[in-house]
Amino acid sequence: MAPVRIRLYGLFPRTKRQYVVQQVFAVVLMIPLLAIWFYWHTQVELDLAGKPLPRYLANLVWIFDLIPWAVAILLTAVALETVVVLKAFARKEAAQQASEAAAEKKEEAAVDTASKASVERSSE
Repeated sequence: MAPVRIRLYGLFPRTKRQYVVQQVFAVVLMIPLLAIWFYWHTQVELDLAGKPLPRYLANLVWIFDLIPWAVAILLTAVALETVVVLKAFARKEAAQQASEAAAEKKEEAAVDTASKASVERSSE
């Protein structure tokens, strides 16, 4: 049985294994992002406590504070996408198994018909 392929986003053909590796890689990349944020966030809070900041730095710190929310949103999106795509893989795998089973039945029926015909010829 050939592995089932799905065109992800209509562009990239992926097998189930390739897709799962891709998703794991995406999640693993978010872990260092959170670790770096946590380390730098504690350092920045200690260094900037009570100090007035220029506008561009204040905006940068504000964006930096949103990293955990961005990671949470991305993880939720990855989880939802994974559920949808794995269901699509399951549907396609079931369809492939059904078509293979139908082909096997058709083959068996052809063999049975041929064997019955040869038995009838030999009995005559």
